Amino acid sequence: MLKKFNMSQGLVDAANHLVKGWNKYLIPALLLGLSTFTFTRTISIVTNKYSIPLVENQYQAFNEAIVPIILIGSTLLIYILFVLIMQTTLIKVTDDLIEDRISSFREQFLFVLKRLGRILLANIIAGIPILLLLALTLGSLFRIGRGGLGIYFLGLIGIVIYVIFIAMINQSIIIHDVSSIRAISNSIRVMKNNFFRYLFAMLGLGIANAIITNILSGEYIVIVIISAIVSTIITTYFTAFNTSLYKQVTKPLDHSEILDIDTEELELIEDYE
Repeated sequence: MLKKFNMSQGLVDAANHLVKGWNKYLIPALLLGLSTFTFTRTISIVTNKYSIPLVENQYQAFNEAIVPIILIGSTLLIYILFVLIMQTTLIKVTDDLIEDRISSFREQFLFVLKRLGRILLANIIAGIPILLLLALTLGSLFRIGRGGLGIYFLGLIGIVIYVIFIAMINQSIIIHDVSSIRAISNSIRVMKNNFFRYLFAMLGLGIANAIITNILSGEYIVIVIISAIVSTIITTYFTAFNTSLYKQVTKPLDHSEILDIDTEELELIEDYE
């Protein structure tokens, strides 16, 4: 059986990585924060500039909405792609710190770009069930009665469970350099033995994040900047935390542990080597 996460050690390790290797995290974290700030401001400008009045003619309403829809949609896609690249770069930074490898940001960035196709494919494949569950969940809101409400909550629960099982996909690709399908498989194998530990940890961190986000909510430019900075720090910490946990259960075993190995752990270690 695969090892279980040491959650407290993961929390401490992530904090230590950020403190000791802050200069390594600085550039990707700044770029991540800048992208978040730019995205929120762009959406705010677009929605304010292209406010759509209520009209009776549906065709006219569609024509007036098409420009902001295209702008918001294209901005969202670019933002998601950039965030994915920066987050996987942060995974590489954490892995290098754990393994005492000395790499520049350029080397880490190029390392991620070479694997970007696999990262995108893995996330697209893993994202299809989420879209289906989301469609089912939102569609249930149009149903009247307890049946629709029940489907809604079941859909939300299903999304949370599924997201936990695929949480380590990017770590698997960056650390083990595996294919998209193998990365999904590795993530599921790691998380099925650590589901509740990870769930409770994410609930705690999620509540703390929600409280901080609520405190820093507002439209003033200073508040938006502070919120983007705090959000970047939290995202960087989450990434370091997840990567530290993944490394805990996939690092090569020493000779004293080799007798207890099973097939699943052997496959992960072979990926590592």
